Amino acid sequence: MMPQSKNESYGELARKLREDGWYQPAMGRMLFELGIHLTMCFGGLTIAVTADNIFLKALAFLLSGVVGLGIATNTHTASHYATGRGARLNRFLTYAGLYVSVRNLGELLMA
Repeated sequence: MMPQSKNESYGELARKLREDGWYQPAMGRMLFELGIHLTMCFGGLTIAVTADNIFLKALAFLLSGVVGLGIATNTHTASHYATGRGARLNRFLTYAGLYVSVRNLGELLMA
């Protein structure tokens, strides 16, 4: 028996993954995660702006920055059209996420 070429092997793997449903975007989970990240990000910024305690401020800014990475990662997935089936939703999430991430970074640097 002759070994399969690499292209045939990859084609067979892609067919198997498609049959098992791995090519379907997990839109509900991705949007839920993005909602949690946005809530935590803006919550952290709100606490950072309103808190009087310097340690609480620092912790809130740290939380907001770390969660900003989650937002950037989530919207990066959308930039590959992997969040939802429609291109419009993916484009919207990409540009909105970029705006929130850059704004969050700017607020962290200006503090």
